[in-house]
Amino acid sequence: MSNGVFCGLKIVCRCGGGGFGEVFFCEDVSGKKMALKVVPKSALGDSWERELRGVINYRKITESYPELLQIFHVQDDDESFFYTMEPADPVGDFFSEYIPDTLAYRLQSGALPAADLLPILNGIFSGIKAIHSAGFTHRDIKP
Repeated sequence: MSNGVFCGLKIVCRCGGGGFGEVFFCEDVSGKKMALKVVPKSALGDSWERELRGVINYRKITESYPELLQIFHVQDDDESFFYTMEPADPVGDFFSEYIPDTLAYRLQSGALPAADLLPILNGIFSGIKAIHSAGFTHRDIKP
């Protein structure tokens, strides 16, 4: 799907993938940059409906919590479900190769400055608190 079109979204590059599908950077017709996650129903077996409901329910709570990634659109078809969301990492005007802004990536340059740690941890804990307050559990937290 790299550098193609999916449901009217221009696929710019692949970000990564895992057990629950693949993530791409994309643009809509207005030039808005987003992440697109495509989850094949076959990869989840009988639990795909539960996962889709989880995404729909998560989308509802994100509108009230700026600490959480916003989901813009959710849709399903016969083979998959997919959703667009704000990118987890900063996106410049031009991108062709994606490098995730992970803790491991940041540590390649050495230890994080102490002044950066508290804001990062506060953001993480605020997001987890928002999810738990809404009755959800996040099952895939990454540093």
